[in-house]
Amino acid sequence: MTDHDSALTRWCVDQLEGVAPAGLQRLLDRVLTVIDSKDWVPPPSVNVWDILSLGAVLARVDHPSFRSILASISPSIVRSGWPEIDTWAELSTAALLRPWFDEVMAIPPSDHRTPDLRGVVGTSSIEIEVVHGHQKEEQRLRGRAAATVHGRLARLALQTKEFVLFFLDTLSDREVELILQRASELPLGGAAGVHERWQLRVSSPNPQGTSAIETTPPSWWPRQYAQPVQFGGFFQIAQGRVERSPVQVQWGLSTRAYINPLQRKADRPQASASGISLLALDATELPGALGWYKDNLPGHLSLWDHVSGVLVFNTGILVPDGYQWKYQFFANPISPHPLPAHLLQYLGLGRDLAQFFDFAPP
Repeated sequence: MTDHDSALTRWCVDQLEGVAPAGLQRLLDRVLTVIDSKDWVPPPSVNVWDILSLGAVLARVDHPSFRSILASISPSIVRSGWPEIDTWAELSTAALLRPWFDEVMAIPPSDHRTPDLRGVVGTSSIEIEVVHGHQKEEQRLRGRAAATVHGRLARLALQTKEFVLFFLDTLSDREVELILQRASELPLGGAAGVHERWQLRVSSPNPQGTSAIETTPPSWWPRQYAQPVQFGGFFQIAQGRVERSPVQVQWGLSTRAYINPLQRKADRPQASASGISLLALDATELPGALGWYKDNLPGHLSLWDHVSGVLVFNTGILVPDGYQWKYQFFANPISPHPLPAHLLQYLGLGRDLAQFFDFAPP
């Protein structure tokens, strides 16, 4: 369906404050091809830039082999405004790679293990496996533990204390109770902890309301490429003045969330292992992923000689004129099936842009 008077077109123009830039309808037409209703408009959780991003990606997915995948995403888009995350990872991979390949096609599921995509560059055929890096339950547990201990420390901090807590792994109930006990006992300027587990520091807030406590991580803290942190505290009025309880909690990232998705694919490859293969990871949910993989992934490639290279990318990056991917490519120096030199030139650029209003499919 490509209806210029669709509810989606009217919705987008309204969201753009009455402006209908040249090229807008081309993007919307791509979205409308997977929506079986001219009356559909996105749910409140989706904005116009999300829809334009979806259109920009779909505009690059141009091989007939994607018809079944595109047909399957309609219920999810109608319901939530977006495809399921694993399907979105495949579509994003295909869209990112499309300008550099003669063609990118989807491989239909079969009884045998098959790659997700196949790309063609000249006389070379490249099998592409796609994986989505989900935020692991272990990391969510650490975030919930941080929120719990943060709230309890904030109540103690109303006694004119300021706290900074660092912890690496998920805290046990016993550790939480020990931290709270130390928080109530420590003098101002004191610190306590367990080496390579946690450290608590206590100080007195400055009268001006600024922090006086040292927030540099302890010496045993690992290098992290993104630092999860929870700030804040309680405020109350006492004797005609506002008392605050500044608390900061920082916790360690789970490295298993970074390597496990690739490890599973590499250990149980769906590609044939007899030709060129590319492993593509959508790492959008993994904080600081590009930095982490730059420093850590090369050491793993020596174990995966059947993998020609690994492409790690982030999606969902909006810039003023389009939708951008940021990525890093890691060629496997021990693979007997290297990627074509022509393709390596593009994979070294580090970013690609699908422009919104003057975008044309490659």
